Amino acid sequence: MLFSIPSSAVNSGMEYFSKLLSVAFRERITEYFHDQYLQNMFYYKICNLDSRIGNPDQRLTQDAEKWA
Repeated sequence: MLFSIPSSAVNSGMEYFSKLLSVAFRERITEYFHDQYLQNMFYYKICNLDSRIGNPDQRLTQDAEKWA
């Protein structure tokens, strides 16, 4: 009975820090991808000159979320 209180606190803390780390990583990855994405008019080229990719900004965000 005494072991259940500390283990639940440790598990909750581990889950909290895991999610915090995931959010921080996703934030950095998204910022990096957006910096790369907006260089050399790449966003303009992919949106206006190439119609094969629909909603490239949304896809980039979703891929960064999955990767993080």
